[in-house]
Amino acid sequence: MGRPVELRQLRYFLTVSETLSFTRAAQRLYVSQPAVTSAVRQLEDELGITLFDRSQKNPRLTAEGRLFHDHVATLMQGISSTLAEIEAIRNLDAGVLRAGTVCLGGMSPFVGLLYSFVESYPNITLRLTEDTAAALQHQLEESTVDVALLWQSSGQELYAALPLKEQELVLCCSRGHRLRRKNTVSPAEFLSEHLILPADPDYLKLLRESLDAPDLEPFMSVGQIQTIKSLVSAGVGITMLPECLTLDDASLSTAALEGDCTLTPVLLYRASGVLPRTAQALIDLARSLGDDHAPA
Repeated sequence: MGRPVELRQLRYFLTVSETLSFTRAAQRLYVSQPAVTSAVRQLEDELGITLFDRSQKNPRLTAEGRLFHDHVATLMQGISSTLAEIEAIRNLDAGVLRAGTVCLGGMSPFVGLLYSFVESYPNITLRLTEDTAAALQHQLEESTVDVALLWQSSGQELYAALPLKEQELVLCCSRGHRLRRKNTVSPAEFLSEHLILPADPDYLKLLRESLDAPDLEPFMSVGQIQTIKSLVSAGVGITMLPECLTLDDASLSTAALEGDCTLTPVLLYRASGVLPRTAQALIDLARSLGDDHAPA
């Protein structure tokens, strides 16, 4: 074979096969009849076979032509389906968003943003994984997730961070705990308690810095927020969580922490390279919503 076969030649060949006429094929393709004839002749030359028997009034496929036709028809159908899928992805009517979140992913800014995304793009598949902040940043670097919903910026140039609504941390205890009637508490009042905290070293670091308590150590580290809340409501210990995670739990008492004890959730993504359209759509949606990330 000489030069590579062109898709245009294949399309012309199939149209002649369907219409049994070079003239009608040209009309369907909106090109001149000599252009169709030339393209098919070139295809035959490049393949080294005769595709059409031209001895009759209407061209007929040869045995080789029928074999070639079957394979080309399957190929072109696959190409057509692929182009349709790509068009659906381009229009955000299909695709996958791979998002990672820390164990505090139940915070209203996270939930509200994902709720709005699903409402806006119902045909996009959302794959959500949960891990530590450090692990999710590594997954971003390896491109195994497209975006990560964390609660602090990494501070690394490799990532771009879009801040969401700031969240206040509160102390949570059981309804029968000695601190239940306190409006505000200082670290000195609870550091001797059994602290049950999310199993994420970055979260522990944030607490130490926010509370100015470098010696803060958890009595128990737990991976699931609901398990933490169940242990606390049973009186096993106390915890510190974003206030929005405690509002619907009547079995817990909460108190404000002295000082500026807040965390700022961020939508983290790679600062360079080409983002998937689904990830860019989530980022654009987060920007358009601003601080309003709660579902209606």
